[in-house]
Amino acid sequence: PRIVMDSFINGQPVKLVFDTGAEVPILFRSATQRLNLSVKEAPDDVAIEPGKIQTGLTERCRLQLIEGGPESSIHFAVADIPNYLSRDFDGVLAWSGIKDMMLKMDPWAKRVKIRKSIDFDRSQWTCLEIRTDMNILVAKTSSSDTTQDLLLIDTGSPDGLSIKKQMWTQITDDKTDANTTLSAIYYPGVGLVVDKETWTREVNFGDLPLNDIPVKMGVDAHPWLMKEGIDGILGMWGLSCYTWIVDGPAGKIYFQKNDLKRIPEKYDYNRLGAVFTPEDIQTTDALLAHVAKGGPAYRAGIRNGDELLRIGTVDATKWRKDPNVMPLSQYWERPAGTDIDLVIMRNGKKKNINVTLKEIFK
Repeated sequence: PRIVMDSFINGQPVKLVFDTGAEVPILFRSATQRLNLSVKEAPDDVAIEPGKIQTGLTERCRLQLIEGGPESSIHFAVADIPNYLSRDFDGVLAWSGIKDMMLKMDPWAKRVKIRKSIDFDRSQWTCLEIRTDMNILVAKTSSSDTTQDLLLIDTGSPDGLSIKKQMWTQITDDKTDANTTLSAIYYPGVGLVVDKETWTREVNFGDLPLNDIPVKMGVDAHPWLMKEGIDGILGMWGLSCYTWIVDGPAGKIYFQKNDLKRIPEKYDYNRLGAVFTPEDIQTTDALLAHVAKGGPAYRAGIRNGDELLRIGTVDATKWRKDPNVMPLSQYWERPAGTDIDLVIMRNGKKKNINVTLKEIFK
């Protein structure tokens, strides 16, 4: 559930994800090679801020969005993404390149309009301030002078609301693990992060009310966001509560509630209640289990530390080389009622386990 924008770079077609959580426009290495762009590599001795990645820089390019907007001449940062991470786009269009424009976002329809001006009746919309000094789209969601409640509006994320550990404890109200699942996501500069995730009928983030939304504990894993004082991250599912208009030059973001029915069955989430990750994504190959106690995987007999060998007929041990293995979420996000046969290794012995995916979020 991302906004993919068909575009042209130097007259050649590309697909860019509209990502307000990215500081700079990015092309993946494979895209620069396909487009025959020259790349100036970053010096090896450059210090990298924790949570960020080292990038090269393309030659100056002509970028034209098919959706509209003026043609621009820009450099793209060049990112190296592991081959085992599947992707169906060439890079990202960052907030920094459009922060002086106005845009209208319909996250549920996965559409965005970027214009120099947009006419609308401001009296019919609720308004928040945005941080004009930042190269990511951050809204101040509280009218209080004593509380920041800075929320990253992140169209590059498919999630609902990600929050700090302290806020997670307050929101979840000691919910049992039976209503909680796990997610494993790779973030460049951070690595693989395993988060808890649950479903909340109603939560207020500052003055912004959010209904029927998945919530995960994920902000603390991002050092540079913590450094900037970001308290939460609102991804595409969370954004779909509303239609949005961003007035970049005025430093305002407006939102208007829609009438969409939002239920867990429509949300792509881990219905297994377990994830399998390497201890170190750079150096180890064994995929080891993290299990939510009380979830479908736990009830089927899977335990923390079990090594994943097979998923049906798929050899999971070849996850670095076989493009059919990753992402593992493609298996766990199938509809409730789906049966999956797993082979795991525990204490040197293989075990065959059948798991039925369940609707964990109630």
